[in-house]
Amino acid sequence: MTLRERLLTGLRGGKPDRIPWSIYAWLLPETPAAHELHAKGLGLMGAAGIFRPVYTDVAIAETRKTVDGRTYITTRIETPVGTLVQKSATESGYGTAYIRKYFISDPEDYSIADFVCKHTSFEPIFEPWYEADAQMGDGGIVIGEIMPIPILELMVAWMGTQGLAEGIYLYRDRFDALIHALDRHYDRHIEFAADCPAEIIWFPDNVTGSIISPKLFERYCAPSMRAPCRSCAPQERYLLPTMTARTGLCCSRWPRQICRSSRLLRLRRWAISASQRPKRPGPTR
Repeated sequence: MTLRERLLTGLRGGKPDRIPWSIYAWLLPETPAAHELHAKGLGLMGAAGIFRPVYTDVAIAETRKTVDGRTYITTRIETPVGTLVQKSATESGYGTAYIRKYFISDPEDYSIADFVCKHTSFEPIFEPWYEADAQMGDGGIVIGEIMPIPILELMVAWMGTQGLAEGIYLYRDRFDALIHALDRHYDRHIEFAADCPAEIIWFPDNVTGSIISPKLFERYCAPSMRAPCRSCAPQERYLLPTMTARTGLCCSRWPRQICRSSRLLRLRRWAISASQRPKRPGPTR
């Protein structure tokens, strides 16, 4: 099997000739050692967005500056009802942007964010995926990427964990209004996922039980996760959700409709069994 066939066979639930071994393509450096690993069987998993945003009465501007090797980014969203500002810095290893100031940092920012959501639409764009897939060849696969589920989109890109807690417990009406606005965007993304040429669809949610409790999961996550299971299964799309640590309690409460997806069912069983394993004793002092 080629590296591509091996990865696809495993993700489809089949039996590859060898256990697939892969890495995010953008994390593999252009070095002789990396090329040697790739030649010895290290597959690549690339990703390409299958959508593009279209804004009405919304202007987004970004400025960058580099200080001591670190890039600092300031993003401004200008609207007729106000301005949102985000400040972040990137780290050199993984390329993660550490957000130091989120777009929603005060209660007054909710109305501006609601305006942005209601004046943003999305269009499908599959050309970048076709180009990335052709460039990847038999060296790996390219998955189609959509937006995270609304609650994770708000937490990661708009308000952070502290803002998430404040929104849920102090400003529930405003928070739920934003969730409702993002639900419409997410439904559109699910349509793109069902129609796109990518066989594997990446759901970059990073749900973690240390932040999303079972109660919050049932209220905000499970309804969003039902949609792709219903829409993508008939089109033979395989769903690749990203779940981080401590998801056992949340996954044990997934509705049966979600578990009809074989990919999520396997993840559910793994998460439950992992949550029931005895913890290893910590180091002694």
